[in-house]
Amino acid sequence: MKTYHNVALKLTKIVGVSVIILVTSVMSSGCGKGGQKEQAANPEVERMRVELERARLEAEKAKAEAEAAKAKAEADAAKSRAEAEAARARMETDAAKARADAEATRLKAEAEAARTRAEEEAAKARAQEEAEKAKAAVEAEKKKAEANQDALRQAAQAEIGDDVAQRILAIIHPTGRNARLSRLSVDRQGSGVNVVVSISWVGGFGGNAYVTSVSWRFNKTDHYGSSIESDSSVLPAKSSNKVQMDDYLRTMVFPRVVARARD
Repeated sequence: MKTYHNVALKLTKIVGVSVIILVTSVMSSGCGKGGQKEQAANPEVERMRVELERARLEAEKAKAEAEAAKAKAEADAAKSRAEAEAARARMETDAAKARADAEATRLKAEAEAARTRAEEEAAKARAQEEAEKAKAAVEAEKKKAEANQDALRQAAQAEIGDDVAQRILAIIHPTGRNARLSRLSVDRQGSGVNVVVSISWVGGFGGNAYVTSVSWRFNKTDHYGSSIESDSSVLPAKSSNKVQMDDYLRTMVFPRVVARARD
């Protein structure tokens, strides 16, 4: 009996309730009816039965704990999967938000670039328009100046003749005679004109022929001045005579030329 008891205890610890049942069946079949009476009467048999029952209960408890542990492990695994899924969903959401932000930033940058290009094109167009206006204004001023110069040239050619040549010579070479206008040139200069009056004349003492050229500069509003450009006479003109000649041109001839140019 002790051998069966020890075997039952060892088997109970290893394989659980099913082994206990198997051992109990073996004991019952090996002892027969006499064995059953002995078990009923023997305290050792009763003690073994109690221990077998306790072992069975412990096995069931262990099984229940194992089931609970399994259920807990499955619950923990399910929780982990749910947390992983939630984390993946958050990552996807964050990635989608990042893509959306990047797209919004790109669109904003493109819009800014387009606005900048439009502003640059508008500024360029304005600058070109201003340049064209300035160019047109310059051209208009140039044409106006040229028109004024043409008018002054025509007026000078009409107003300056032998009478002016004779008066000029009488001022700078008082002894000269037979003065006549040998050449008159009018060229554009700045905003006005430069008039060269060439006078042929004869000396009062030796009767030699001379040529004196006077340069005169003015525009439609201002008399700039006059000077002797060249003079073949052996006697140069006096400074006072040059001043008198300039006064004559400024006060007597200039108003006539300007008045004719304005007509």
